Amino acid sequence: MTLIQRSIAAFSILGLAACACTGHGAVSDHNPGAATADVGVTVTPDGPGKYSFKYAGRFADADGNFDFSQEGAKGNVITIEISIDSAPPGLKFKSQGSDAMWIVEKKSVGDGSPRGAYKGEQFRQFSTSEDGRTLRVTDLNDDGVLYRYALRFDLNGETIQHDPDAQNGQGGGH
Repeated sequence: MTLIQRSIAAFSILGLAACACTGHGAVSDHNPGAATADVGVTVTPDGPGKYSFKYAGRFADADGNFDFSQEGAKGNVITIEISIDSAPPGLKFKSQGSDAMWIVEKKSVGDGSPRGAYKGEQFRQFSTSEDGRTLRVTDLNDDGVLYRYALRFDLNGETIQHDPDAQNGQGGGH
């Protein structure tokens, strides 16, 4: 391999490594600087118009609170993928990803609910699967902020909502 070929190869490798940390494109555990939070949610009727929510998965507690400041998440871009494991028939995420998950800094609402779709740069690429059973969002996870988020579902023309918290990790040089 000539000096020029080695330089081109090294530049290509550096370009790929930089790409994995920018938060653009696909994000997975196979790329340095990236991780996935795969979480299932079970929604159970709990009286007329009331529901209980239980979560199970990586970086989430049973109440749906995420902690991306812990080992394996801190300093990494996170792809959050939430799937409905069990729910009343017909319950689906809102069809538009940005309407299926509203996010706001917790200091703005305390224990209240976010009041609208997310506006900012920290969370990106909101999408809902065609069948409405999976929501995917990318979190740059580099600001150390505690967020309140609302998962929003449709059920027979009614909006069902649940409001857990998400703790972002602090920078990672990304």
